[in-house]
Amino acid sequence: MKKLVIYFLNQMGICVGDIKDISPHSHHFIQISIGHQKGFNVLFKEKKIHTHAMIISNDVEHQFTGLDARQVIILIDPESIIGQELKSKVLGKKMFLNLDVNLRLLFRSVNAEEPLQVNELQDILGKLFDHLIGYDQSQNKSENHIDPRVANIQCLIKNEGIELNSTALAKAVFLSESRLMHLFKEEVGISIKYFILWQKLLRAIHLMLNGKSFTIAAVNAGFSDSAHLSRTFRRMFGVTPSEVFKNSSSVQVIMEN
Repeated sequence: MKKLVIYFLNQMGICVGDIKDISPHSHHFIQISIGHQKGFNVLFKEKKIHTHAMIISNDVEHQFTGLDARQVIILIDPESIIGQELKSKVLGKKMFLNLDVNLRLLFRSVNAEEPLQVNELQDILGKLFDHLIGYDQSQNKSENHIDPRVANIQCLIKNEGIELNSTALAKAVFLSESRLMHLFKEEVGISIKYFILWQKLLRAIHLMLNGKSFTIAAVNAGFSDSAHLSRTFRRMFGVTPSEVFKNSSSVQVIMEN
């Protein structure tokens, strides 16, 4: 297996490298796939498409087959600001859509052998989203400029962890649960539910990369057991943890600080 690099950013995941075959699956992310040189095949039920750039709506079953060792798959939360813009301005009611093949030129410096720094990848993604939806990420609110109550909630979720829920979090910042849920979505761009789930997944991934078993990683990250983690991971990413981490020496994970 050639090297695979997985980036976990605030509202999306990016896989770069040798992505040869992902069995039929659906997940809750909008997927943008970019293929260099030979591109890739995508199978939707009975329809097989060969392309170099494609966007696929969330919860659409498909099978991905990369035809060379330079593939980029971007998974975007459909509840995020960018996800909503992609749905309304690009996809509309379509399940999938071929994109401008020249978009792959934006990713010509992205490869698994010499991984980019997070800020370098973010610059490329910014150009991609600006091209697709006219979205300037620099206009998005950072943690330093959002409501301090929401910033406090984010810190609690990241640092305290796994037992927190929206009811307890609302009490911590003296808001009603409904008000906090609305404010959090407005300020951050995703729901508290998905933010908590994302942090749990990141915690589990960090533990697995540090040699913990799937069972220990699952329980310590807040999942009921390894099967719960595996189901959630597959629902979110289309593959199971064992498929990703069975050869961890060939996988590098880079997380946004």
